[in-house]
Amino acid sequence: MFRSRAPSKDFAFLEDKIAAKLSGWRRKYLSWAGRRTVVNSVAMSTPIYSMSSFSIPNKVCDRMDALTRRFWWMPNKREGRFIAWKDWDSLCCPRSEGGLGFKKSKTMNSALLAKLALMITTKRDSLCMRILRAKYRVKDEWLRSEASKHASPVWKAIEKAREVVRKGACFIIGDGESVDVWKDLWVPWINGFIPTPKDGSNCPIGYEEVESASHLFFKCPAAKALWFAACWGFRSEDVQLAQPCDVIKLILEPPETICQAHDLWLVSLRMALTLEDIWCIRNAVIHQKGPTDLQASIGRIGEKFKECTRVFSHPQNSLIVQLESHWSLPLLEFIKLNMDAAIDQNTSALAVVARNEQGAVLMAWSKTIPKRSPIAAEAEAILWALHLAKGENWRKIIVESDSKICIDAILDHTACH
Repeated sequence: MFRSRAPSKDFAFLEDKIAAKLSGWRRKYLSWAGRRTVVNSVAMSTPIYSMSSFSIPNKVCDRMDALTRRFWWMPNKREGRFIAWKDWDSLCCPRSEGGLGFKKSKTMNSALLAKLALMITTKRDSLCMRILRAKYRVKDEWLRSEASKHASPVWKAIEKAREVVRKGACFIIGDGESVDVWKDLWVPWINGFIPTPKDGSNCPIGYEEVESASHLFFKCPAAKALWFAACWGFRSEDVQLAQPCDVIKLILEPPETICQAHDLWLVSLRMALTLEDIWCIRNAVIHQKGPTDLQASIGRIGEKFKECTRVFSHPQNSLIVQLESHWSLPLLEFIKLNMDAAIDQNTSALAVVARNEQGAVLMAWSKTIPKRSPIAAEAEAILWALHLAKGENWRKIIVESDSKICIDAILDHTACH
């Protein structure tokens, strides 16, 4: 963990170790495939432990690559000139691109340090990560903050590796509390993952005025036509918006002229669907260069409206009876765990829901795993639910699954013991 003022001398032992290990293979007549195996399993795996924690000097990395190249092209001699029939960059390409899958030492060193930076950014729950985050006071904006001036060589190497993380990682948005939309990486389909504001850009639908919430949703000619046709003759040009929250107020308290002929909740639903479709049209024009088809938008709004009214118009009693016939409340002070598994072409999805004796949802979990058979996926869902219950320290639980085979197997196994 301690380095001198000559880093090249501190890591010279890596060159000696690689040279010593390769010398034992020089007298053996290896085929090209055998040499490739030795390079991957010996020369490139020897320095991994040191590369995972330290930034190896470029001079040392170049010497290690030179030892590997010499062994590849001239394995029988340690000295002398040799002919390299292919450049090293081409050999380090993946096999799918015509290379041999070799790895440059410095590139591998940067990737391993970037893994530590990613673990710190994602708040990996381990003792080492907790110590590093506490010692260097890592905050949520650490990925975009300036590097520390007074820190250990290990921490400086990790901070330098943040550049690699920023090139290929972005946040998955949850509640959005810790993400700055203009500074953090969070939009995966944008180059660089960071959106850039458009100052004074025109409306992408009408191209007449500067884009704003009031103009886009209510004043734009396309939006006015959509409101009038899809929302029972509503004239959006009469809407006055002082602040964004007025849009929500308009949906919850629509104009009386429309409510006289229709129920309040139907009007609010229709207006919300119209706003959603205007936003979808705007995004399609900007990101997909799609056309503005108002007739298709009116049809979409109508179909969504019919679907929602069919769902919400069912009597509540029939829904309650249907739920009670399929699910029952757990016993007093017990927690019921319901789990299920779904199979896709390449993955399997597991889900677990925990409810108390009143039927209220306490927790809900979901995750994806590699593809399993239906029975194996159901069994893994049950096992995962038991682990979750143990982690939550729930003593009284009821496990309920729709896989009769798995439940019968569990009961038979319990009876045998």
